[in-house]
Amino acid sequence: MWLKSATKRECTNSPIKKRPKEILGLSTEELDDAILRAVKQALTEQQQHFDKAVQAAVKGAVDNLVIPQLTDLKCQVKQANESVSSLARDVEELGKSSQKANSRFDSLHATVRAQNQDIRDHDRQIASLSARLTEMEDRNRRSNLRLVGLPESEEGSDPIGFLKKFLPLWIPSLAGREIKIERAHRLYNRRETEASRSRTFIFKLLDYGDRQAILKGAREAYPVKHKERILSFYPDFSNETARKRMEFNQVRKKMIALGLRPFLVYPAELKLIHQGQPLIFKTPQEAEKFLDSKEVPGTPLMKPSATASMTGHQRNLWEDDAQEMTA
Repeated sequence: MWLKSATKRECTNSPIKKRPKEILGLSTEELDDAILRAVKQALTEQQQHFDKAVQAAVKGAVDNLVIPQLTDLKCQVKQANESVSSLARDVEELGKSSQKANSRFDSLHATVRAQNQDIRDHDRQIASLSARLTEMEDRNRRSNLRLVGLPESEEGSDPIGFLKKFLPLWIPSLAGREIKIERAHRLYNRRETEASRSRTFIFKLLDYGDRQAILKGAREAYPVKHKERILSFYPDFSNETARKRMEFNQVRKKMIALGLRPFLVYPAELKLIHQGQPLIFKTPQEAEKFLDSKEVPGTPLMKPSATASMTGHQRNLWEDDAQEMTA
């Protein structure tokens, strides 16, 4: 009982039970302000400590994660810059090389153009020289005649004597005419080496008039025969002229089948008197086009008297070529 009373007296007289004003000598408002300031200061200090901790943590994270990546990125950027610089140098070198190549190409193009012009000039010169050479060869063969159909070895060992003997017999218009022959021989031709075919016999006359008389007389006496073999006389031309003239063979046969009388004009042009009008075809294609584009009516073959209206040169050409169509 006594103990309980004593304890109660101690609690009542305890400083804690006393008012704050009595302890600190402060009012309640002042005490609240002091407490608030203390709390704010504590919070401020705690915030600063927290900020420092956060900054340290962020810095550590950056140092551990971002900085290595940035370092790698810097290395990659540096390598990329070096690669770009190297590529830029390569591009610059390529540009210089391209300029050199363009310069060389322009120079080469100019050289090729000049060479092409030289080639064209040379081609024209060669064509001109070939034409002149062909003409000279044709002039050299002007007095030659080719005899086709004479049996092999018929002339024996004296071909000139053989011709002088038999020409008047084959061509009656030559009777009593002295034919001057410079040389005569057979032509070698691989296509004529067979025993069943005789080689072409060629002879050169000293007088061009004799050559014309033989062609004209052979045309008038056609068919000319020797031991039942038909003989044909042809003018002699260079290989080039002969090739060009042979290109007209097919179209000439077509014209002859239609009743026309075409003939070749030197060096290699086809002439046709159609409905009183002379026509000249420089190529076989032109003649074929003429036959295809028109219905050509039959025209009587030209008679020897038709040559009376021709000039001397044209008459010779017609006589030269008319015999060719008898083959």
